Amino acid sequence: MTIKTLAAALSCSLLLGACAVPQHNSAEPAGNAPQSLANTPWMLVLSEKDECEIPPSIAFSDAGRVSGMAGCNNVMGGYTLEGKKLTLSQLATTMKMCGPAFMAVESKFLNILNDTVYMTQEGERLTLWDKDGKTLGELAPESAGSCQ
Repeated sequence: MTIKTLAAALSCSLLLGACAVPQHNSAEPAGNAPQSLANTPWMLVLSEKDECEIPPSIAFSDAGRVSGMAGCNNVMGGYTLEGKKLTLSQLATTMKMCGPAFMAVESKFLNILNDTVYMTQEGERLTLWDKDGKTLGELAPESAGSCQ
């Protein structure tokens, strides 16, 4: 193989390799980035099948902290929001044990928070998305006496 052939082959492989680099934001969902999360307690919108007395909720502070009620236990941690990208960090819960229905709702909520990568806002509702652009759930402003 001549040097010219080797150089041409190397150039082609570098160009093809550059074209094959995956786009990290390809799964970013369409929709509006949230305007402001702070000063509004948000509750998980539950389906009619979910038993609910008090819905799971979360509040975002201006200082980059989250706190709320997961269903049975308190939840707390940190967050950053850059456009639509939501990073929840160091999430922790208290360790109470409640009835099975409460624990099932809590498990669902914690799984949603754990898998959330993106957040969009339409009107008063926030939609939580996973890394593949799949909808995980919705949050609505907390409303007394409501689980939806």
